[in-house]
Amino acid sequence: TDFKKVFEKLDNDIPLVLLGGNHDFLNSPTVESVTAYKTTFGDDYFTFWIDGVMFIVINVQFYKDNTHVKGLYEEQEAWIDKQLAEAKSGNYKHVIVFQHIPWFLRDINEPLDEMFNIENTTRHRMVSKFYEAGVRAIFAGHYHRNAGGKYEDLELVVTSAIGAQSPDGRNADSGYRVVTVNETDITHRYVNITTSHTNSAFDFNAFRLILLIFVAFVIKKFVMN
Repeated sequence: TDFKKVFEKLDNDIPLVLLGGNHDFLNSPTVESVTAYKTTFGDDYFTFWIDGVMFIVINVQFYKDNTHVKGLYEEQEAWIDKQLAEAKSGNYKHVIVFQHIPWFLRDINEPLDEMFNIENTTRHRMVSKFYEAGVRAIFAGHYHRNAGGKYEDLELVVTSAIGAQSPDGRNADSGYRVVTVNETDITHRYVNITTSHTNSAFDFNAFRLILLIFVAFVIKKFVMN
């Protein structure tokens, strides 16, 4: 695919972590769409660790609509519970979650948006579950503009797209988010790709851990056969 051709050029020293979204699994995922994604790109949910930090990647599409994937949804639910039990062990400096669709855009009590957030009861259940396990940062995309909010001291960050911006987010230029993780905190900044190349003060080597997560990147030419 075009996606693979582009990212084959990525420096071998930079690990590529993929997170699927609604354009990959479909708005109402099926066993076939999930299988096709996994065959092409790898697991749709997983955990990885870097320098004492635990990262949990989930398939949030199951929480938007699991009509056709009840079994897969239940398997991920059980898996998440196991990961969060491990997160509570106290063995990690931080526990960070990545997902495509955000639980909420700005406020956990906001109304349901059929396109851009998750149903209220499910939203509260999952965010509370993550919070109780010690998660203090969730990174999402999907919205094609920057947004985000907090639940207690858990920050949910919604990152805009590396490509097209949503119609009512025209003033937000395309870009990506750089996340810096150190011993005590997690910080992040949005980098505008139209101006960052002229900004000599932006030094990528200054960061000990950089995650370039293109969570809002949509692959509209994903081949299902």
